Order: sequence, then C-alpha cells, then structure tokens
Amino acid sequence: MRGLSVTKVKDTLDGFFPLRTFAFALGLLMSILIVGVAIYQIFIAAPVENISPTGKTIAMIEIPEREISKTIQPIESTIEKEPPKDIPSVSDEEMDSPPALPHPGAEEAKSPETLPETLPDNSLDIEDSLAGLSEETAFGYLPIIRKSDGLTSFQAYASPFKLNPDTKSIISLVMVDYGLSDSLSNEALKTLPKGLNFVVSPYSDNLQPKISKARAKGIEIWMGIPLQQPETSPETSPKILTATHIGPNTILTGLTIAENKSRLQTHLGRATGYVGIAFDTPPSFPSGSDSLEGLLNIASARGLGVAQLAPQDTLIKTAAAQNAQTPYIGGDLWIDTALIKKDILNALSEIEKHSLETGHTVAMFHPSPLMIKVIGEWQTSLAEKHIQLAPLTYTSKLIKSSSHSSSKSEKTPDHESH
Repeated sequence: MRGLSVTKVKDTLDGFFPLRTFAFALGLLMSILIVGVAIYQIFIAAPVENISPTGKTIAMIEIPEREISKTIQPIESTIEKEPPKDIPSVSDEEMDSPPALPHPGAEEAKSPETLPETLPDNSLDIEDSLAGLSEETAFGYLPIIRKSDGLTSFQAYASPFKLNPDTKSIISLVMVDYGLSDSLSNEALKTLPKGLNFVVSPYSDNLQPKISKARAKGIEIWMGIPLQQPETSPETSPKILTATHIGPNTILTGLTIAENKSRLQTHLGRATGYVGIAFDTPPSFPSGSDSLEGLLNIASARGLGVAQLAPQDTLIKTAAAQNAQTPYIGGDLWIDTALIKKDILNALSEIEKHSLETGHTVAMFHPSPLMIKVIGEWQTSLAEKHIQLAPLTYTSKLIKSSSHSSSKSEKTPDHESH
C-alpha cells in the first residue's frame, strides 16, 4: 500500500518536473560552486598573515651616508684579488695598517653600474692610472711623483683647458659629494657641461667607474677628505669631543700624526685619476698645527694639489703655504645657501659679478635635482658674457702666476731706481 503511494507521488512529480533531471542539476551546481571557491582561495585571495607579535625583526632602516656617524673605524675591503706584479713594492712604514686592496677599478668595474654607458660625443680618451704615477701599498694604489720625469697627478690628471681670446673672466664651478647618489651622479653627468670640477666622496660605491665617466666628459676630479669640524657651542667643554664625524677615517685632532696619516692614505687609496685633495669644512686643528701641516706635506710629496672650499677658513691655506711646492686653491662662494630657484639665480649673478671684478672665482654647490637643472640652464648664457668655466688646476696656476707677478712688480721700482 505504501509502495503504491510512493509510486503515485513519483509519478505525480514527474508529471510536473523530472526528478532525476533536478537531482543531476543540483549536484552539478554544487560541484561548480565548490570548485570555484577552491580556485578563489588558492589563486586569487590574498593570504592572511599572522600579525601577532613574534619578537622578530620585521624591518631594517638604512641611515643615509650623509648622516653623521660617531663610529670611528677603518674602511675594510672583502676583495682578495691579487694586484698586478709590476707595481713598485710597498715601503716598510706603510705596511702596518689596513690590509692590501686591489687596484682601483679592477673589481669595481665588474659591479652593476647605474651611470649611463653611452658617453656624450665630446668625451675624451683618458686613463685613470698612468704608468709610474701610483705605487702599491697596504692602503691600495697611492699617487706618487713619477721618477723618470717628475710628472705629478696634479699635472697628469688636470682637465684640458684653453682660454678663449675674448674671455673676460673665468669661474671654477665645484660640485662636492659626487658619487654618493647614483641618480644624482647620473643626472650631473647628463646635464652639466665639461669644465666643471667634482669632489668625489671616498665613501661612494663603485668609485673608480664614476671617476672614469666624469673625466671622460672633461670634468676634473678631486678626492674629498673628511675633516673634523670645530666645536660650535661655546658652552661645551673643549675637553669633550663634540665635533661632527663625517664618517669612518675622519681626520681628527685627538689622533697622532701617524694615525691621521693612515686615515688620509686610506682615502687616497680608494681610486686613481684625481688631481688633489679637497676639504669643504674648516678644520678644528689649532693654528700652526704640525699635524695639519704634516698631512698637507704628505699630499704634496705625492704630487697632489690642495683645495680648501670653505671660504672662511685660513688654517689650511696657511699650512699649505709652508710648502712652496704645494699647488693650492681656495673657495670663494657657496651657491646653494638656499634651495630656491630665485636665490640660486641671485647667487649665480653675484658669482658672475665677482669673477668680472677679480678675473676668477671659485664657486661650490652640493648635488640636488634643482641645483643641477638651474646650473645646466645658466651656463648656456656665459659665452655671450665672455665668461668661461675652467678647471681648478688652471685657476690655481693663474692665481699663483698673478701673485708672483704682483710680488715681482712691487720690487721693480726699487730695482729700476738703482
């Protein structure tokens, strides 16, 4: 009886809708839904991370290289490539400090480089390591005066320059901290003209390739030397070291001459192809310091020039003057005292005026997108004003020649009176 009732119900339902078709459609729909959810969870939905505290380090903040560091430690190299055998052996007095470094550029040239590979059409055929101008030491390859003919790095690596007949004055533009930022280095090489001067930072990565690219464009290279700055707070005890440490191997007043010599040579061994050393801050050394004079004598003995870009400083100028063989040049004006286009243009106008009054001016700036853009545009107007951009080596020789001529002319009347 019951079976008949179920059969009747089935027959009744099949009359309105086939039951088997309904069951099959429902099963298919559920299968599709399950597969769709699985695909979404596996391939589309973002994974949910466990955000509960674990005590583990989740981020590292990298402090920019321009930040002041109070940690004083020597620069170390992990490169172990043996340098060429045809370089003179290291002297005994230089074997007691940092481990030997490979020839500048030997390993660095293989590293990834962000600077443009294609040089401008006016690039020069240059060499950053001329034979006989460097020696192998425990600090790397340091500049020396060539024994065969007395050639110095100041002479050999100076940028070529020819004074135009109608030139009324010259300006030596100096950009400091070249190499610290790859993007700014790239932009400077692309935008700025030849005839400029770059002070490279010894803390730059891939320093030798950057020097090569700059020199190939006709830009003169100086090696920046980090120097302890004087105390600025009168309330601070002079016994407490409060000077700004620019980085490892900064030249410090509290160290011995031998220790500072080691630090200086560590920076000099970073690369080749530079004409001299440059400072952009006043030193905290006392006036007449034997230590400061000794460091400049080391640079001079290696055939390097000396540039002090801090206009207010006279200590380095005085110390350099103690050695008549030291080529010296001082800075006159900073351009980027304010990073506003109007102020930069006003500063450049003052520099033009100063150069026309004195015949030459040394002006400095730090790299920034605005500074590079403004100077790149401004320099195009110099030709019609009969002002020419010149390397620091030329300006230093011009100043020395002018001083010599002035001294000679002052003695001429007395000589003629006899």
